[in-house]
Amino acid sequence: MGSSRLCCWPAWACLFAIVTFELIRTHGTVVVTPLVVKEAPVYWYDPMRPDEHFDKPGKSPSMDMQLVPKYADGGSDKGADGASGRIVIDPRVIQTLGVRLASVEQGSFALTVDTVGVVGVDEHRIEAIQVRQAGWVERLDVRAVGDSVRRGQRLAGVYSPDLLATQQELLIARSSDDPQLIEAAQRRLVLFGLSAGQIAQVEKSGQAERLVDYYAPFDGYVMELGVRQGAALEPGATLFQLADLSSVWIIAEVPETQAA
Repeated sequence: MGSSRLCCWPAWACLFAIVTFELIRTHGTVVVTPLVVKEAPVYWYDPMRPDEHFDKPGKSPSMDMQLVPKYADGGSDKGADGASGRIVIDPRVIQTLGVRLASVEQGSFALTVDTVGVVGVDEHRIEAIQVRQAGWVERLDVRAVGDSVRRGQRLAGVYSPDLLATQQELLIARSSDDPQLIEAAQRRLVLFGLSAGQIAQVEKSGQAERLVDYYAPFDGYVMELGVRQGAALEPGATLFQLADLSSVWIIAEVPETQAA
């Protein structure tokens, strides 16, 4: 006569032992479907205020909404579906945030906007014509704001005693044939704003120029006129501000609702 044993199973084994048997006649197989037993919630929370936690179910004291359980695996009755990787949002939260759902479509975000604007100067192409020594404007060839100028066009002639004296020093240095004095005089004239061509012209003619001419560096127009005929000048005084119109800006006024 066989003997019988009494076996005590732990609690977790009992949970796995609870199954539902479904008999399927096809191929004579039996499919066993486990009965899912949900673990106890870690805490309950208010879906409108997830940072508020409670140790038992009921209604939120602040929002008067039904509390939602939170489980240790990160899931909840109305949270994320971890098994399928889907994100489930409470309908009340969707309504509060104004979330709208639509099917994904491939298309272009281009939007035609009719607006008004003005043509403006490219501020990267503005240049100031200034003097570096005191003097007087004895000749003014461009006299009005808005006048167009061409590259190499003479704008004004300025008499400056310091510039005249430095030119004479250059001629004296050349007559003495002293390379160091010649180089020093040439460097001073460059620092005073004379171009290499103007310095070469003084050396070639052998005479100092009483008036130092200023020329337009590019085609454009006069934005600002800082002097008049006969005006006295201090170092750093602006004779003209010129704008190059080879490139311009279009400044459009687009409503904020259409700019996004």
